[in-house]
Amino acid sequence: MFSHVSSRFTALLCSALFSFVTLSQVQAQSDTSSIAGTVRDSSGSVVPNAAVVLRNEATSTERRITTNESGNYVAPTLAPGFYTITVQANGFKKYVSQNNKLDPSIPLGVDVALEVGAATETVQVEANSETLQTESATLGKLVEGNFAGLPVGIAEKPGATGI
Repeated sequence: MFSHVSSRFTALLCSALFSFVTLSQVQAQSDTSSIAGTVRDSSGSVVPNAAVVLRNEATSTERRITTNESGNYVAPTLAPGFYTITVQANGFKKYVSQNNKLDPSIPLGVDVALEVGAATETVQVEANSETLQTESATLGKLVEGNFAGLPVGIAEKPGATGI
């Protein structure tokens, strides 16, 4: 009788452990990401209270944030896509950077150097598609293409879609 109870307990424990591991993997996956950076002036000093606008170029949705006392800004839970980043602060030229590519689950770092001048002047920057991410140890690569030839077991992994 004791071995029968023990084997049921072991089976229940293994089932619970498997469920926990599977659910933690599913929850760790995300379709969103973040954009963060530091705003500085031409001398390297931080610029607090700068207005930062992140605009998704495909949907035109905007996220408006303000840099903190250390000149840092963070915009979490953004949809993947290309973003235009606009930064404005009193006494500085308006900064605009277009085509900043944000991939799912891969944070994007965009530091900004503002130039002294009138707010009516604009510094236009074209983003590089190969941006080095230095804010975290997150490593990721977006893989695109037709995966119809993959074995069925791979296509059934949590998060796999389109097969």
